[in-house]
Amino acid sequence: METIDVPETTFPREGEKFDGVALADALLTSLAKTGGGILQAEQDLKAQGPATIIWELENLDRKSKEVIMTQCNLGLFRNVLARFGHHYMGGHVFNGYALRFLCQGGQIYRCHFYLSNGGQSGFWIRIYASKVE
Repeated sequence: METIDVPETTFPREGEKFDGVALADALLTSLAKTGGGILQAEQDLKAQGPATIIWELENLDRKSKEVIMTQCNLGLFRNVLARFGHHYMGGHVFNGYALRFLCQGGQIYRCHFYLSNGGQSGFWIRIYASKVE
């Protein structure tokens, strides 16, 4: 199985423009910094008004969970999901599962991607990552 290189990317500063590609890579960089964990996000269907998207990062070693980003733009969220699906999941733009090996900073991670980017099943993603020793 091929290993996909993930560029180390930081979140844009407030006011800077960014797209789904940069945001997806920044989120994977945050996940890699945990050394192994879970990155997940979904549209909050109970929220009033514009869509609310909450990105959570769970560090399995420290048994901690933190909100790393709250975003209120469903269009950008779907763009990020499509980026994950197309580039990191082998073309699963709308729904799917993929096992991939990602590399960042010389460290390889085994990642399980679960994605839903369609109306009936909702808009969400979960990525489980662990270091390959």
